[in-house]
Amino acid sequence: MIMVNVYAALQTVPQDQYEAACIDGANSWQSFLHITVPHIKVVVGLLLVLRTIRVFNNFDIIYMTTAGGPAGMTTTMPLYIYDLGWTNKLEAFIRIVLPLASPGIVATAIYVFINAWNEYLYAMILMSSSDKTTISVAVKTLEGGDILNWGSLMAACAIVVVPSILFFCFIQNKMAGGPSEGAVK
Repeated sequence: MIMVNVYAALQTVPQDQYEAACIDGANSWQSFLHITVPHIKVVVGLLLVLRTIRVFNNFDIIYMTTAGGPAGMTTTMPLYIYDLGWTNKLEAFIRIVLPLASPGIVATAIYVFINAWNEYLYAMILMSSSDKTTISVAVKTLEGGDILNWGSLMAACAIVVVPSILFFCFIQNKMAGGPSEGAVK
């Protein structure tokens, strides 16, 4: 993607300036230095800044997966700065990596909790004892054949949904925290 942007910037350089430089006796290196570089320096500078930001944003992923990798093969500049600046790895993990990764951990926890809470198929197939069934299977037993007692069925469904809603309300502020948690003093 960087090359596409640089190529697009090169396409904006006016060709008549190269012709004028050639008439004035400039060689290729002088044309590049005095015509091409000034025209593309803004784009290249912006791409450099964006790429640096991207590398710094991937710190937690690289640290969690390889921590610099075998023989330092995946060590990036942020990881190198981290290694130089922090002698206590546990403190650095708690203060840097965990806050950055906490929204993903919380989202996964919510997903796992809701899936486990609403488990129906495996509980219906694998549970042989009726006193050990999950709550979703217990709600299914309220149907009772041809006659449905809608009042008790809806009350049971409301009771089933309440823990999921409470769990989400309790943990939702952790999802938005993460990287922005320590940004404002």
